[in-house]
Amino acid sequence: MPYPPRHDVMILLDGEAAHRLGEHARERWREATGEDAPQPEPTTQAAGAPWPKRAVPILHDVDLGLIHTVPTPGDRPLERVNEALYLAAIRAARKLIYLENQYFTSPVIREALAARLAELDGPEIVMVCTYRAPSYFDHATMDSARDIFVARLRRADAFNRFRAYTPYTAGGRPIIVHSKIAIIDDRLLRIGSTNLNNRSFGYDTETDVAFEATDSDSEIPVAIAELRAALVSHFLGPKRATFAAAYTEKGSLIEAIELADGEAGRRLRPYIPRRHGWVQNLIARWHIGDPRDTSDAWRPWRRQQ
Repeated sequence: MPYPPRHDVMILLDGEAAHRLGEHARERWREATGEDAPQPEPTTQAAGAPWPKRAVPILHDVDLGLIHTVPTPGDRPLERVNEALYLAAIRAARKLIYLENQYFTSPVIREALAARLAELDGPEIVMVCTYRAPSYFDHATMDSARDIFVARLRRADAFNRFRAYTPYTAGGRPIIVHSKIAIIDDRLLRIGSTNLNNRSFGYDTETDVAFEATDSDSEIPVAIAELRAALVSHFLGPKRATFAAAYTEKGSLIEAIELADGEAGRRLRPYIPRRHGWVQNLIARWHIGDPRDTSDAWRPWRRQQ
């Protein structure tokens, strides 16, 4: 049986960043298994860049941040840096917050986004998500909570600056969105493993990579803008030329998507929250299967929203 259509985003790094990622992975492996994972052989300058031939770097010799969620095994302190950076980035956004994610259930993120929508001159917020989770467990625990998430933001959208989309193939099949990417204006890009749910902020082990432009940067803002346009164009397929022209003219991601794709055979369709039965609503309200950290794994009454 073939896999359903799936959208994902990954990142390749080399140099010190790749070394630090490897060290973090080996440390987590050692904590989980008690074994030491082997270190790779260093690449010499003569061997050339360790990149696949088809991979073209979009950034060169730039600073980046590695952002972790690390739960608390034993006496180790909980690291919630992923959540902290998301909240700081949402607060700092000026014109646009673009989010692709597998899960949208975190009440903390939901309320931070709702607060920006309530502002007269706040940013546009565009999220891209799956129409329906592919597994029964995810459908039961994540889909109904995402519907509460989206419904809350639609109620907070007093100035028509919020859209939630779900992508479809040219043949009309829904695409599973597995990517975890956030783009804030042309200033911050983060790619990684962090979902926008409780688990990813305190219960699971996650790592994201973030690039932030400073006032003196020229390369990073251009790369971020081009990547965002490429991601949306990828979903729109043959309508990408219309989208590019509309985005240049309007300066609004929402208006550009609606202008390019607002017709029969839409590839990015509005995500409309669904109504659920009492069982799914109970799961969503108490975030069953979505603990905030190891301390409330078996105490769902501590995370009702």
